[in-house]
Parts: sequence; structure tokens; C-alpha cells
Amino acid sequence: MGAVDVSTVGLVMAYLLLLVPIGILLWLRLPLVGRVVLAALRMSVQLLLVGLYLQVVFELDSPWLNGLWVLVMIGVADVSIIRGCGLRLRVFALPLAPALLLGTLVPMLWFVGGVLMRPNLLEAQYVIPVGGMILGNCLRANIVGIRSFYQAIRRDEKVFQLVLAQGATLQEAIRPYLSESFHAAVSPTISTMMTIGLVSL
Repeated sequence: MGAVDVSTVGLVMAYLLLLVPIGILLWLRLPLVGRVVLAALRMSVQLLLVGLYLQVVFELDSPWLNGLWVLVMIGVADVSIIRGCGLRLRVFALPLAPALLLGTLVPMLWFVGGVLMRPNLLEAQYVIPVGGMILGNCLRANIVGIRSFYQAIRRDEKVFQLVLAQGATLQEAIRPYLSESFHAAVSPTISTMMTIGLVSL
């Protein structure tokens, strides 16, 4: 059974679903309607451009081009995480990039080479969707974890400074906040894993 092409009417019907959250935001008087509309426009433009680009990528199936596209995805995710956490791009972009690179490439290549046993580790058909799924989960978990970490330190700023003043090292002082943020970051993923097959596939 082949893929189903979405008609123009179907596409309009899909966009009409946005009226529900926009209506709720207006009812609650939350100043997020503009951001939702902007996000929808950006999503549409990105999907259009990426769709055209991926046609070329899949046709050529060049390991170099595929690898470059994965690096682009990691770079975009890096910027999105930092902006989503409200942090300074100049300060955090470079330190976060190696963590995202390692956290994406290791499971992606392990899955493509070890699980799927593909001879070409950078085959577009597998690398791009698998890398995208891994990055999508990384992006969500990183935003939750990093935001939770800094919010917890701001919340307990006096306690944090007192612990440091009493002679604790920086690593010792931040350990409880790291544990709390890590718990917050992985909890949604664990919940998703527990419902795979019944709620999500």
C-alpha cells in the first residue's frame, strides 16, 4: 500500500486544527497567539524547503551530504535548546554542541550499523529519520533539564551560596540540582517508553 498524498483541502483542514489552541489561548488571555501563528508559519516554510532539499539528498544518497545534513540538524537543535531555555547563545552554544554531537551520533550509528546492520552507516534512508528522532527527544529533554537546573538554583540561591561558603566544591554544591534536573529531563521519556505500543509507536 503506497503513501497517501495530502490534498490542498486536507492541508487546510490540518491547519484549521490550530484554531482550537488559539481559541483556548484567547479565552485564557495568554499572550501567546502571535508566537503560535509565527511558529506555524516557520514550520510550514521549513517543511517546504526541507522537503525539497531531502528529495535531492535521498536521490544522491551521498555519505558526505548525509553527514553534513545531520550536522546541520544538530546545529539547529543546539540553537533551539539554548533559546528555549532563555540562555545566552554566545555562552552556551559551543559547550552544548559536543554533547549533542556525541549524544546523537553514538546511538544513531549504533542503531544503523549494529541493529539494522546496514553496510553504509550514513545511508540517507536510515540516518536522517533516525537522527531526527534522536535529536527530537534530545531537544525536549535538554530544554526541560537545563531549564529545571537553572530555575532550581535561582529558587535556592541563598542555600546554594551558603553551601559554597561552608567549603563545598562547585561540583558538590550543584549535585542536588543536577539530580533534580536529570530526573525532570528523563521522566517524560520514561513515561513514553512505558506506553509504547498502547499510546505511542
